Order: sequence, then structure tokens, then C-alpha cells
Amino acid sequence: MLLAKLQSLTTTERRALAPGLARLLVARLFLVFGIRNTSRWLGRINKRAQAPFDSRLWEARGRVVKGLSARLPGMACLTQSLALRWWMRADGLEARMKIGVRQVQEQLKSHAWVELEGKAIAETENDIRQFRVIDTY
Repeated sequence: MLLAKLQSLTTTERRALAPGLARLLVARLFLVFGIRNTSRWLGRINKRAQAPFDSRLWEARGRVVKGLSARLPGMACLTQSLALRWWMRADGLEARMKIGVRQVQEQLKSHAWVELEGKAIAETENDIRQFRVIDTY
């Protein structure tokens, strides 16, 4: 089953597995110090990298981060977003993490995602449109 899943991944997705996993684990570990501290520590933009934005590459990496998080305990959307934003900023991209909320019946639901130049990475516009942004990192 695992082998079949690995074989179904594209080369880009396979190459993203190890760095994606490492970033997820570090982001989750750092979250014990709070969102603001973690965001600051993992949020520096590498000005020397200045890689051009490749939407297909980052969509694939975003899918990998989401897929890995689904298989690991404690890896909610906040951890995914911190890891992906950190990765993008390490490549010199000015990615932003958004946190939004929406009310569903009697409950307040939250979600975190990453955007670059107003476009959500590895998210559907319909899904994030449901949330009102309350913070940006």
C-alpha cells in the first residue's frame, strides 16, 4: 500500500518528502513557544535565494506537506502552513501565512493557509473564501 502510494507521486512530490517532513517536525516542535515566536524564527526571507516563483512546484510541495501531516499526529493546518511558508521564504519568496475563522452552527472553526501575491498555495479558493482572515504572518 505504501509502495503504491509512493509510486503514484510525481518526481517533484517524491523529492519534497524529506525536506517537507523535516520542516513539519521542526515547525511542530517550535510551536510549543507560540505562533508569534515560531513565525518569527521560521519566517526570515532568504534575500540571497530570490528564486522565481514556480506555481506547479509549490502546489506539489504544498500537497506533500498536507499529505505528510495527515499521517502524523498533531500536524494541523497551522503546522502545515508554518512549514510551507518557512520553505518558501527560504527560497526567497515573500509568502504569507493567513489565519481565518468562520462560524459553523454554535462552533468557531479556524484554518491556516499560505499565500503568495494573494494566491493560496495548495488550497482551493472556495475553501478559504469561507474564512474571515483575523491574522497574517
